[in-house]
Amino acid sequence: MKLTDLKRGESAIITAINLDDKSVGELISLGFSIGNEIVFERNAPLGDPQQYFVAGNYIALRASEAKDIEVSK
Repeated sequence: MKLTDLKRGESAIITAINLDDKSVGELISLGFSIGNEIVFERNAPLGDPQQYFVAGNYIALRASEAKDIEVSK
């Protein structure tokens, strides 16, 4: 399932990040490592970006990036 499939308050485990190497490196430095738990917190007022909680940080991602992150419940 994609990260964008999570509902508000749901959590999942990151299983894959299908982005370019630079973006993957940036996300890993923010805690988006395979095996980490991530929680969908909320949408911005217009729906994008979306806020997630991972590795003790609140991170906002555009849906165009979040759709390329695979998770498992």
